[in-house]
Amino acid sequence: MTRQLTWRVLGPLKGRAKSVLDWAGLRGEPPKTFRDAGRANFVTGGAVAHRVRRVAAEGARLPLTGELLAELSRAAALGEDPVIRDRCAQLLGVRPIGRARPVTDAAHAADPHAEHSDSSPDVRPDRPTPPR
Repeated sequence: MTRQLTWRVLGPLKGRAKSVLDWAGLRGEPPKTFRDAGRANFVTGGAVAHRVRRVAAEGARLPLTGELLAELSRAAALGEDPVIRDRCAQLLGVRPIGRARPVTDAAHAADPHAEHSDSSPDVRPDRPTPPR
């Protein structure tokens, strides 16, 4: 669902969708920082961050089932990459229960969590805010 949304929002031109999928870790490689995803697709890290916000804004407008919301907001199971889970949830406008642990500190130190203002609880009252 996340891949389809990304392609629908950004299209195939200039590797736009590919850069977001690289950042999220949805192209068969570990998640990348904004800068590394941008470098792989010949754009800046800021351009990738902007694309992530665009996809997340559209994802926040999608009607999601309770089952899918529960799946996206649960903690990562043993063997799952928590960064990929967190970024998929983010692209669909769901706030995860907690911040995912970075795969490595060095790889993700310069990659701030790409928050977006279009998925606040006021915009999506059907999505519960997880406890802190």
